[in-house]
Amino acid sequence: MPYVGECGHNALPGSGSTLVRITALLALAALVLACYNPERDLIQDPFNTPLIHILDSDFVPATGGVSVRWEFLGSESLNHVLILRRIGSTFDSIGVVTQLTPVGSGRFVDEWEDSAPPAGELLEYTVSARLLRGRVDARAIQVQIPGARILRLRRNPFQGSIQVDWQSVGANITSFDVVRLADGVSSSLGRVGTGESSFVDTDLVGNVEYGYRIDTIVSGGRPLQSSILTSSVYSLERTEVVSGGGTHLSTASGSSATSSTTLAAVSAGDEVEINKYRYFFGVSFDGTKIVGAIREERVDSRLDDIDPMSVRLAGPNVFIPASSGERAFVVGLTSSRDRVVVEGLSLPNLRSVWSGPSDWQVTSQTSGVAVTQGGDGNTYVTDGRLLRAFGSTFQEVGSQTLPFVEPSDLDSDGDRLWAVVPAENRLYRAELSTGPSSLQWEAVDLGVPGLEPRALTLNRFGQVFVLDGGSSTVYAFDADLTPLLSWALPSDDYTSGGLILDGGSGNLIHVHGASGSLHTYLP
Repeated sequence: MPYVGECGHNALPGSGSTLVRITALLALAALVLACYNPERDLIQDPFNTPLIHILDSDFVPATGGVSVRWEFLGSESLNHVLILRRIGSTFDSIGVVTQLTPVGSGRFVDEWEDSAPPAGELLEYTVSARLLRGRVDARAIQVQIPGARILRLRRNPFQGSIQVDWQSVGANITSFDVVRLADGVSSSLGRVGTGESSFVDTDLVGNVEYGYRIDTIVSGGRPLQSSILTSSVYSLERTEVVSGGGTHLSTASGSSATSSTTLAAVSAGDEVEINKYRYFFGVSFDGTKIVGAIREERVDSRLDDIDPMSVRLAGPNVFIPASSGERAFVVGLTSSRDRVVVEGLSLPNLRSVWSGPSDWQVTSQTSGVAVTQGGDGNTYVTDGRLLRAFGSTFQEVGSQTLPFVEPSDLDSDGDRLWAVVPAENRLYRAELSTGPSSLQWEAVDLGVPGLEPRALTLNRFGQVFVLDGGSSTVYAFDADLTPLLSWALPSDDYTSGGLILDGGSGNLIHVHGASGSLHTYLP
């Protein structure tokens, strides 16, 4: 019977001359020496194929790092070795060794330390030898890193907060430090005990990307840092250029009952062009959520003798269930600014269904008009100190002399009518239940020093948003008018700007200034 060797399955003859036997034994010895090394547990093939494998990979508590030690065997020229680490689905290169340590002919043993492995993660390490011709890779080895692993961020824009959740593993943990990163600066939000696994950050500014990290404090070692997750509230998602120079822009909520969630009126001369936009949510190629927009139609409406700078637009009230009979209203002043023009338009085709009172002469104090569709189903139009209300069949259902002058904007939720009064730098509100002729107005103190309100909008969560034209800032308040957060706007003139809630279900906020660009913010 012939002997079959363990390295390369080479058969040795079982009989023959002494010279043949000696030659065969020498050949076997050479094969064994070529593929066996007492310092490793791998078998190298007789063709001397290069091999690399990890000898050990361990977490080092004193440094908080991971030491990776490997061995390379082969006669082929070795250029360098890459160290790779995997969290999740793919390996990423985290280091390279070019100064290799020979420990014999065709054998190298080296070590490298990953100084910043993310805490709490089950990591995989491998090494890749890059040769003059090709590469060889080692089998990956897993290493569990102790400490807190950050799990998720829970955005709550309706409370102006971001919650950080984590999970910890390992011994000798004394506490956790919650760290926030913004604009290149890191700051500790607080240190919590080992029994905690979440933290709520309420000190936020809108449209700022925040990074969060959990630092695990351990006894007898350096702090262990988790990976970083990022999030933001009311982030700027997109900008549409709706109008250009020499025009005036007014915007209004659209309707979820139609494909148009936002309306934009562009006026120049006696022409008013109404643009219909549909905003929607989608997913990009990398899986992130995005906001998309389609301009579905432009409709030209000729209003006789209209002052283009006075045009205001009102869409359906988002607090009233959407229906097929919804309308939009265009309001403005004649070019001589002596009469108020009101035009009712059907949705979604924007056909004229009503022209307001032809004898509405402006009051002496007026410098503009404002309009909104109330939560009670009435349409409210102001002219200076005069407020007039029109019902669903366009009949006038009430009027009132206002206790303030020249509101620049009106809006309404299901229970109240709100007004922005620039002359007093404040807001007013009144309960709708008293009826249009008996509204009891109260001044609203928002507690923001130097606020110069120019427009407002309300969302379905009871929040109030105010456009500050002086500082080019949007302020958000909760239902109790407690300030939640604010965010700065792109450079523009917002002293006559607009602020609306998108008519879709996403609670998007749209803001525009004098330039005619419409900015969209995602809660």
